[in-house]
Amino acid sequence: IPPSLHKLLSQRAKFEHVSLNQFMATTLAKSVGISTETKKAKSREKDAC
Repeated sequence: IPPSLHKLLSQRAKFEHVSLNQFMATTLAKSVGISTETKKAKSREKDAC
């Protein structure tokens, strides 16, 4: 990843008192979960119409 992004992620992880790996894993999991839930909601709306 670009050094500037790595620096920002490292700073945020430090602020959260977690390792960089833990911070990134949690952030990615949240992102994937949000994406999945959004797709499910859109599918339910489409099915309801």
